[in-house]
Amino acid sequence: MPSEAIFRLLSITARLAGFAGATLTTAGLAAWAAWMFSYFENPTANVGLLPVIFVVQNLIALLVLLSIFLRPLFSSLVLAIAFVGSFLGSFGWYLLLLLDNTPLGLVGVGNLLYLVALVLMAAPAFRDSQRFGGIPTEAIVREVRSGPKTLGAILLLVVAAIMGYVTLPTTPPEVPALGPPNTPPLSCPDYLEEEIAAFDGTGNHWVTPSFEITGDQWGYQVNSVGFGSLNITVLDEDGNAVAGADELGVPGGSPGSSTGMAEFAFGGTFALEIDADEDMSYEILLCEEANPSGRNKSG
Repeated sequence: MPSEAIFRLLSITARLAGFAGATLTTAGLAAWAAWMFSYFENPTANVGLLPVIFVVQNLIALLVLLSIFLRPLFSSLVLAIAFVGSFLGSFGWYLLLLLDNTPLGLVGVGNLLYLVALVLMAAPAFRDSQRFGGIPTEAIVREVRSGPKTLGAILLLVVAAIMGYVTLPTTPPEVPALGPPNTPPLSCPDYLEEEIAAFDGTGNHWVTPSFEITGDQWGYQVNSVGFGSLNITVLDEDGNAVAGADELGVPGGSPGSSTGMAEFAFGGTFALEIDADEDMSYEILLCEEANPSGRNKSG
């Protein structure tokens, strides 16, 4: 039969695991908040449920820390609530997937340490075991009484978390203003000095009015800002993609701004098909080479 010293060691280790879990959780959330406020001009835009997760995770971590320092409160029930409420109820499992490229991954690791502490706390519950594995009647009665309470508390927390996410109103994302300081203003280059037309928009899919190219050299420049991606395809006068005119894609997934351009060496009547994600703003400037016969006009 394991000695009392082993059970005492398991109990101490469980407290250390719980303390490490709460510390990693709060440290990951603090690092994420610091990164958001230092990287973005408006850190409250496009964050979804993260503010709610931030509050819930910190409250659970505070509960674990208080229970550790107030010894009578530290129990398997507290750790079970912490693990279910954080890892399952507050997306700790999803944050763990972000461990490679964001401090939020530390939150998922901290949530898993609650489970480690819970397993370690379960072992001392059997310290009264008899030689042949029997458990005294008093221990059985205690388990029968505490079991439904623990299960009920966990189920209540899960249901509350689900109902909270279902009923939480969605806040429309805020699209950053077009043309931040690090995005240069659009202008035609020297060899394509004639401006044909300009287009701009946010989060739409459309085809521009047709325009005629009378020379052989033309192109367009584009500025984009926000979350998502932007794709531009050159169409001929029949609405078909022009062979040899590569689609210009501005990859998305990360906030910020980008600048791109495309150049072509053929004339005719064309239009641009623009496909921008919901949170992507853009501006496009069409240019062509100087034409002695006059400037091109949009159709």
